[in-house]
Formats: sequence, structure tokens, C-alpha cells
Amino acid sequence: MGKYISHRHSEQSIQAALYKYYRKRKMKYMLSSVYIYDWSSKKRKKNDKWEDDFFFVDKEYKTWTIEIKRDRQDFLRGELVKKAEKIALLTEAYENNNKDNYFLPNYFYYCAPVGMIKLEELPKFAGLIEVDDDHNLIFVTDVMQLHDYVDKERLMDKLLKKFYNKSYSDEQLYISFIQEWRKAGDSLAKRNEAVMSYERKKRIG
Repeated sequence: MGKYISHRHSEQSIQAALYKYYRKRKMKYMLSSVYIYDWSSKKRKKNDKWEDDFFFVDKEYKTWTIEIKRDRQDFLRGELVKKAEKIALLTEAYENNNKDNYFLPNYFYYCAPVGMIKLEELPKFAGLIEVDDDHNLIFVTDVMQLHDYVDKERLMDKLLKKFYNKSYSDEQLYISFIQEWRKAGDSLAKRNEAVMSYERKKRIG
């Protein structure tokens, strides 16, 4: 189990499973591979940024961050060692119910293939969701609330900027694609190249 890596699941396939599950439950907003939090602390001069693999806002405007892991070593070494400051800050917020009102998720979960993460390895504030071979979600732990502080104004400001920037980026990318398509003329090879370039940039964006 020490070197377990899932070749059946990718980060994107797990994100798709999460979207499918939470879309049915009509969450307010959902995003994947996005930077939402500054993970700021009064004890540190600089604000680190960590990407949320999957993020959503529930009907009470509480926020959920789901960290996707398909590589056990990435969880043990990368998450628990390299991101020790992040873990320490979340632990502090959990133990004190975020009394200093840091802008942090209300819920923090790991999502990994069945059997990859042991319950005793989880930080005390974290929940665990497993995904089986058919991409169904299994909720291993009870609901684990990290804290109950909601900064709706700051949250909505962040989301407005995220959605605007994403919409603007998609629009500019599409305009660029149309220009390349027109330049291709009747050349099927150049048209295919324009499509492939657009699809590649779309995935990256």
C-alpha cells in the first residue's frame, strides 16, 4: 500500500464524479482547479496560495474544499509534509472554531480511490470521500465541519472575479480560435490544427 497509485482514476475523472454528485444536490456554485483562499494567518508575513481541486458553496453559503489524491505518496509526502503550514493553520482554525475569522473553507475533505488513505492518517479536521471503480462516491467519515464562520461578502466578491475572469478568458480564446479558423481557409490540416490548439488551450485554461 506504500506506493499505491491509481491508474483507473485521474484528477479529471474524480472531478467529474464530484460534479455529477453535487450538481444533483443543487449546490449554489461549483468550481474545480481554482485558487479561492489566501490561506492567510496573522503569524505569517506572506500569504501562501494552494489550489482547490474541487470547491463548492452549499445552500447556507458554507464552503467546501475537496483535495483529490490518486497517489498515496503524494498524500503522505506532499500533502502532510510539504503543506505542513496549511495543515497547521486548518488545525488551528478547527480547534478554535476559527475565532480569528480567517478566510478558510468551512469543510475540508480528501477524495481518493477506495482504500488509498487510512482513517488514522487523516488530519483531525478532515473528512474522507472515496471513489470506487465505477466512479461512485462513498462517504467514509461523518460530516466534518472545520468551523462555522461565513464571510459571505468576501466570498461573493471572490467568486464574481473568478467567474468574470473565466468568462473573459473563454471569450478571448474563442475569438482567437475563429481568427485561426478563417486563416486556415480550405486547408483541412490547418483547420484541424486550429481545433486541436483550441481544445488544448481550453483544457489548460
